[in-house]
Order: sequence, then C-alpha cells, then structure tokens
Amino acid sequence: MADAEAAAAEVVTGATPVRGDPPSSIFLRFLRFGALAWGGPAAQIAMIKRECVDEEGWVSEETFKKTLAVYQVLPGPEAHELCVYFGRIRGGRFGALLAGLGFMLPGFALMLALSIFYVEANLAGHLDELFYGLTAAVGAIVARAVVRLSRTFVTDVPLALIAVAGFALTLFAAPPSSSSCSAPGLPTSSGPTARAGRGEPTRSRSPPRPRSSSSLAPSPSR
Repeated sequence: MADAEAAAAEVVTGATPVRGDPPSSIFLRFLRFGALAWGGPAAQIAMIKRECVDEEGWVSEETFKKTLAVYQVLPGPEAHELCVYFGRIRGGRFGALLAGLGFMLPGFALMLALSIFYVEANLAGHLDELFYGLTAAVGAIVARAVVRLSRTFVTDVPLALIAVAGFALTLFAAPPSSSSCSAPGLPTSSGPTARAGRGEPTRSRSPPRPRSSSSLAPSPSR
C-alpha cells in the first residue's frame, strides 16, 4: 500500500527514482528519523524536509510541496509516507520498505516498553507533573516546526490569508465532538464525570427493583 502511494506520488510530482544508497544506509537514516520524531507530524515533516531536501537535495522544494500535498489527500500519516517516498527514490521498492520500517520501529518499541512499564509499575495517577512538563516541551517543538514549514508553503499574501482563514475555521468552527471528545477514553464536557470534575454533586442512580411475582398476579375479585 505504501509503495503504491509512493509510486502515485512519483507520477503526480514527476520525481525520478535514483537508486544508489545501500540498504543498510537507508534503514539507519530513517531509523534515526524515527528515534528523533518528537512533536507530531509537523515536527517530523520539518525534520525530513531539512535533511532530505535542504541538505541532501534529493528532490527540489517544489517537488516536495507537491508530494506532501498528495499525501495529505491520501489516508495515513504523512511523515511515514514521506519516508517511504524518499526510501523508494534512493533504493527502489526495497528501500521504501526499509525506510518505512526504520521510521516506525523506534516509536513502536518505545510505546511498547512504556506501556509494559506503566502497567507493571502501577504508575496511574503519579505522572501528572511529568506530563505537564512534556506538554509544554512538545508545544514548543510543534510551534517551531509550524513556523519553519510556513516559510516554505506560505509564500505570498493570498496564501497567508488562506492559512489564517483555515486556522480560524479549525479553531472556532470545529464540530462539538472534536472539543468534547478530544481523545478516546477522555471524559466529555457533560455527564457525571465532567460534573464531578467541576465540583458539582453527582447523583447515582440505583437499578430498578424487580417486581415480585405476587405483585404481578391479578388480585382476586371481591
């Protein structure tokens, strides 16, 4: 699937595969990308662009823009698809497989290890301070990446106006479900859990009592 998407992006953007990197080099490069992929898609795409486009010059900046536009339309994470695309350019189909696998492995291994540690050490409720600090750090990384990518994609006043309008619509005109259910498992803005979080009293409903068989029987006629 990812290899087919990379081929589709090559057709749309006109990029020509250049095979020359050994498989180990491709795998290790994108394994490093995966290990440093902190901050979500914006930070990941900015990192991939800086090394593969700005420093290595594997494709032109215009080709990178078109490729990213194609992957934003297709389903799936854009950063991973970009890795598959660049891996295909440098090493063909096998290079695309190695690049996608290398980018995915660090995150998979880290999340698996943290999940096991979280469950075995019973850390629920003891990591609020850590997550509070990580939120600020990740926010700074994402903001830096957004500024860097905006210099590439927002090149004139009309594009700047479109970007501001899109941001405003996303921020103020989002569906209620996106704000009340930001992630699976989180409490919504209504209901007993949310009321308890706001300090409001909650009332527990007891299950209805089953009616006895005597009450169901017809009363004798007088």
